Amino acid sequence: MTFPKSSCTALLILLLAGCSQPESFDTIIRGGTILDGSGSAGYSADLGIRGDTIAAIGDLSAAKASTNIDATGLHVAPGFINMLSWANVSLLIDGRSQSDIRQGVTLEILGEGRSMGPWSEEMKATQKARQQDITYEIAWSTLGEYLQHLEDRGVSTNVASFVGNGTLREYVMGYEKREPTQQELNHMKGLLRQAMTEGAVGLSTSLIYVPSGHASTKEITELARVAADFGGMYISHIRNEEDSLLYAVRELIEIADAADIRSEIYHFKASGQDNWGLLDSAIALVEGARDRGLEVSTDMYMYNASSTGLNVLLPAWAKDGGHSSTMKLMQDPVRRRQMIAETKFHVPPENILLVGFRNPEMRDLIGKTLAEVAAERGIDTAQAVTDLIFEDNSRIQVVYFSMSEENVERKLKLPYMAICSDAGSYTAAGVFLEQSTHPRAYGSFARLLSHFVRERGVISLEEAIRRLTALPATNLGLDRRGQLQPGFFADVVVFNADSIQDKATFEEPHQYATGMEYVLVNGGIVLAEGEHTGATPGRFVKGPAARKARTTEIAEKGASLKLLSEQYSFTEGPATAENGDVYFTDQPNNRILRWIADTDSIVTFMEPAGRANGLYWDREGKLLAAADEKFELWRIHEADSIEVLTSQFESSNLNGPNDIWVHPKGWIYFTDPYYQRPWWNRQAKEIEEERVYVIREPGGEPELVADGLVQPNGIIGTEDGKYLYVADIGDAKTYRYTIGEDGSLGDRKLHAAQGSDGMTLDSEGNLYLTGYGVDVYNPAGEWIQHIPIPEDWTANITFGGKDRKTLIITAMDAVYTLRTQVPGVR
Repeated sequence: MTFPKSSCTALLILLLAGCSQPESFDTIIRGGTILDGSGSAGYSADLGIRGDTIAAIGDLSAAKASTNIDATGLHVAPGFINMLSWANVSLLIDGRSQSDIRQGVTLEILGEGRSMGPWSEEMKATQKARQQDITYEIAWSTLGEYLQHLEDRGVSTNVASFVGNGTLREYVMGYEKREPTQQELNHMKGLLRQAMTEGAVGLSTSLIYVPSGHASTKEITELARVAADFGGMYISHIRNEEDSLLYAVRELIEIADAADIRSEIYHFKASGQDNWGLLDSAIALVEGARDRGLEVSTDMYMYNASSTGLNVLLPAWAKDGGHSSTMKLMQDPVRRRQMIAETKFHVPPENILLVGFRNPEMRDLIGKTLAEVAAERGIDTAQAVTDLIFEDNSRIQVVYFSMSEENVERKLKLPYMAICSDAGSYTAAGVFLEQSTHPRAYGSFARLLSHFVRERGVISLEEAIRRLTALPATNLGLDRRGQLQPGFFADVVVFNADSIQDKATFEEPHQYATGMEYVLVNGGIVLAEGEHTGATPGRFVKGPAARKARTTEIAEKGASLKLLSEQYSFTEGPATAENGDVYFTDQPNNRILRWIADTDSIVTFMEPAGRANGLYWDREGKLLAAADEKFELWRIHEADSIEVLTSQFESSNLNGPNDIWVHPKGWIYFTDPYYQRPWWNRQAKEIEEERVYVIREPGGEPELVADGLVQPNGIIGTEDGKYLYVADIGDAKTYRYTIGEDGSLGDRKLHAAQGSDGMTLDSEGNLYLTGYGVDVYNPAGEWIQHIPIPEDWTANITFGGKDRKTLIITAMDAVYTLRTQVPGVR
């Protein structure tokens, strides 16, 4: 049958209409008032979720969903961000994060001055020994491994972390109170760099505690610059919150300015009644910095009492070496009397509440003030401090009623003030009831919305939600968190603004807040009708550097790091021959070895070999070697035939040629740092400066082309001969020089705030720097990826194989390979 054209069109429209299906979602939250996190006025709408993502906001009355949440009369907001959480241990034994989830927290930011990595084996043993009621296995070493461990175990909240400078210092220097050597500082920078690439959100300090507080402003600034290079933030429990508050705020601002880094003051406050009047001046300092364009913010918890150790009252010298050192000093009667005499109270003893003891036999003192315990024992309160710490063998957790309620409201009005708990996240049952705690662990966020918004009207509800969500998410540089927008992760809370209430008190802190009806984390429903569902959809939320690394893959698809051999003492100087074979040195054992690309095997090429360090091939196909032992630069004609190109500059012995690069015109550039090797006879330099030289003519003398460096080491040039990269490992910087027509170097520019033992380039112009693993920078000097190497030090690197797509990496006693997507330069 044939239909008229008009009839066919009408029939098609009817068929299409009959086949159309209503839009579908996994979850729809219906009829609530949307507070999107921007601070704008709320509006009525539905919110649809697919998977882990907000898919739509608007009128979804015709849409279908597997789960429907009736939010009539309720407010719908982004999940709250806890800018200072101590849930790092509590989540290891109970991932439900109940005290925070029941207030709407969907992201815990960990790591105030100390972090759960990087940890050395010694640090792990110490942490294991310090465990008290809560015990756990330590199945990680790096910070990224810890956060991934939480996700893999299952947590209800998302987790992220700063890297604590105290952790970096302990890893490298222990509790020593001194400036780090340049090598130690570089080590800390390398550890920080690795943590940032794993996903840390920045650098933190906690400067009233050791070893964090042993760091100088200069040292912190150097580390902050590394965090800034990776898009991170600097955040600090500043050096003093009492009579030197203004000095401490100025220090943070100085670091923010010098390192050009977003910065925040943890739990901003003026502590101690004599210091309450300093708050306005501290605020003026912060706002003056912001007016100058510095990104400085603050955070706070919603109480006029803080909580930390009783040991903070002890004199600084008594705490310098950490807790074990304090306990040893207390065993000396003279030193103990000195501690008592120098103990200072910024808060009256009657305002110091005891809440946490290690020794179960002392827990009957929980809930008493220090003044009460001293009176019961008939001793002075200063003596009570040392006696209690010694008897409990711990710092003893206490609450200090040290702040003004008026100041709390004054701070809350600041538009750059985020919110935190500065506490763990607990379940009000089991092991968590063995100790008391500060009510902020159960009530900080609910107290904001109930007492300060609903009852006191200090800020509006819309502004409070912005402080809990978009403000910290923006400061942290998080990806698609902190706002209700299509495409953002579905971290969503549904609450009753008229009834949300904190219940925890100082007398009975283990009480959940009420009024939070639903909490969704990455689309998973964790709280439903006010009760925990047991779901654990939380994730390791990564900072900007890790997200960037995921989009810039160096390795060939499916490739992984391969251990080639680990039978050496210290490997160095890889250089690639025309056929793709790679020659490298085992420096202490005085030999040069050859990796044969075709067979993936290693043979000895030359022994002895002048303790050679760097190697490179000249334009005639001869292997050049920096013969470290003799301060000479060699051309090797055969394994038993060498030509000494140079050993001196202007009649003085060189410090020790280290790394070599050959220009397309045949010019030989080399670095000449000074190291005191165990196989050297001499004990001092003959040339004070450590420089870069070039030999331009066959048989010519070296010419100085670059000085003003601390300890130049790695060196590589571009294939076209236009630029030379030089790593100043002593100053943790890598420079790019322009090579002149006569071979001179000029137009020095900082390329990376990282030194390097060795380096190479790929065909796209990306620069590979060694040290604590391998870091890759693009031609613009932007960091793009970290390649972890499971050794304490990575010495050098080159591209080998006939296709130049096999990275050969020398590291300590080992050699590794990694197949790459792009080839290296020839």
